[in-house]
Amino acid sequence: MEGFTIRNGMVLWGGPGGGNGGAIYCDGSSPRIVSCDMSQNWAEQDGGAVFSDWPAGPTIIGCNIVDNEATGYGGAICCYNESNATIEDCTIYRNIAVAGSGIAAFNCNLTLTECMVVNNTSAGGT
Repeated sequence: MEGFTIRNGMVLWGGPGGGNGGAIYCDGSSPRIVSCDMSQNWAEQDGGAVFSDWPAGPTIIGCNIVDNEATGYGGAICCYNESNATIEDCTIYRNIAVAGSGIAAFNCNLTLTECMVVNNTSAGGT
């Protein structure tokens, strides 16, 4: 996927993905996401913009991930359960979550290269 804008996405607890991944939900998929803007998305659980769960392996390159919110973990991105996420040359800015305001990673293989992760807010203090 290249050059898309994903804005105002919303996922609820009872919906697809169990309330995870306001813009993109990766479970058993390994999308290549390049030069995309993901903003103002909301997840009732984790991953305001992107949620990755095993055996997923998303590659996110040159994206702006701004102004997203999760009521759980990872205002911008949340990775779980041995997923293999690669994030390069991205701006992760002004996202909100209870914890892991920009990026939350739990038992996963996360590679973060030359990204700007700034001004994200966590209600839980992390």
